Amino acid sequence: MNLSFISVCTLLPALVANNLVAADVILVKSSKPGQPSAQRQGEIVDLLGNQLTFQGQTGAVEAIPLDQITEWRTTWPAAKEQGDALLAEKKFAEAAAAYGRAREEESRTWARRQILERSIECQAAAGNIIPAAEEFFALVASDPETLGWEVAPLAWRSSDDSNLPGRAAQWLKDPTNPARQLLGASWLLNGAQRAEAVAKLQALAGGPNKKIATLAVIQLWRTRVVAAPAEEPAQWLAGLERLPPEVRPLGYFIAADGLARHDQPEQAALTYLRIPILHGRQRALAAEALLAAGSQLEKMGRREQAASLYREVLTDYASLPAAATARQRWEQLATPAKQP
Repeated sequence: MNLSFISVCTLLPALVANNLVAADVILVKSSKPGQPSAQRQGEIVDLLGNQLTFQGQTGAVEAIPLDQITEWRTTWPAAKEQGDALLAEKKFAEAAAAYGRAREEESRTWARRQILERSIECQAAAGNIIPAAEEFFALVASDPETLGWEVAPLAWRSSDDSNLPGRAAQWLKDPTNPARQLLGASWLLNGAQRAEAVAKLQALAGGPNKKIATLAVIQLWRTRVVAAPAEEPAQWLAGLERLPPEVRPLGYFIAADGLARHDQPEQAALTYLRIPILHGRQRALAAEALLAAGSQLEKMGRREQAASLYREVLTDYASLPAAATARQRWEQLATPAKQP
């Protein structure tokens, strides 16, 4: 028998006993105020919705709410680490490809979902709405209570992708999948199939799935931005604060649009800024929100603050379409006003 194999067999129990073999690690909040989080080693068995299932070194399995966990660490495939590095460099298309390879290398179902969520974020940032949506449907099928709704590729503006309306119409007509219906209606809301999209959103708003119902209502706000009375956007904003964080990003944008239309520039700017501050993973939306906030600041004569937001778009979202507009506005502000 190979001596190296004998050595491994001999040493493995000791390595495990001394925690030298790689293990998942979680840090759990202490029940006592002011006390540090407790570190536990073991295995992450699952991560569904807002709950993590963990098996400790004693073999005991427990379900822990995510809001009780300050940090968790595990071992990832090399391709996932590569994807993270590319995402940090804002190379979204390349990162999505790396995450695709990582999913093939990863065997743990919960970990594949985490990688898939990152891929959706990158596909959407790269403007690839159809692949992002199809990946999102796979995520929801695997975890119906996923917190990944934060990166769902819902519409807030129309798209230049000529293939998207046809695909969205297919999603809308899916008789068994409310997530597909929601995204389909979302992307058809500003087009020729608006009436059908509105009817579907109204039906979903009364459906049993609370997250989908909430997001359907938020999509319907888009149909009211122009005609809504002055008090309505403020009501939308107040309602958003009572909702789960993962369903808020698009709602903030629509509410801010409504506030801006009713000449409330300060409140509109603050509302737009909640997106890049709290929901930066919605990268295209965050970039557009920075632009919109800058425009509101310009209305108030706060040129330096507006220029700072435009520079942020150029720095953090340089590969997104919003960057071209940000550069134009920043250059206009940088040019001294002509004296009469």
